[in-house]
Amino acid sequence: MRILAAALIFLVCPFLFATPLKYSFQGYTTSIVTDNGDYDPSSPLIRDDGSFVTNGDIFMSGYLVFDPSEVRDGPSGSGIGQVLDWSFSTQGLTYHSDGSDFHYLTYSNTSFDYLDEFPQGGYGPDIAYMGFDFRNEPFSDGPVKFPISDFIGGDFHTTIDLARVNDGLMMWGLEGKITGLAVEEWSVPGPSSFLLMAIGLLGPLMTKALRKIT
Repeated sequence: MRILAAALIFLVCPFLFATPLKYSFQGYTTSIVTDNGDYDPSSPLIRDDGSFVTNGDIFMSGYLVFDPSEVRDGPSGSGIGQVLDWSFSTQGLTYHSDGSDFHYLTYSNTSFDYLDEFPQGGYGPDIAYMGFDFRNEPFSDGPVKFPISDFIGGDFHTTIDLARVNDGLMMWGLEGKITGLAVEEWSVPGPSSFLLMAIGLLGPLMTKALRKIT
């Protein structure tokens, strides 16, 4: 019994206190997608009444809060690793999480891809996507903290981000590149899902052990 308890504690020790990490990133818009094809992002899209649909500023900045030890389980699938919050801004528009469960994480050996269905901001897009590429296959064994020094670039886009410009032109979304990535702690350590699971498993074992002692 003691050996089993010790083994469980040893296994979960690396995850006892999960510290979500905030990854700040930046880049630039490469294209405004319209019903007439790709539009130069450095040229503002202006309605007939003089209001801006996009302002021509191609710079993009954003952040993504990721906890590699958080257990996720919902409509978008289950597994280890969870995006807790995200946002990015470009062209005078800001996109961000709506807090729903309809988001998808995909790991390949060299990349981390995140897709959020029905995000908020912009012109109400159906999808916002961010992808981050790395050297040396950091995700070959599953979710880990992003190796910033191995970051080699990424991309982002929105889809069905509809805005009428005039009778002959409609914005459908935008696309761009991610060129920089930095990391900082997002919050103080708190109990992770692994810790809660360990407590649940150890509780009955400890109760049984105490009964034997008494």
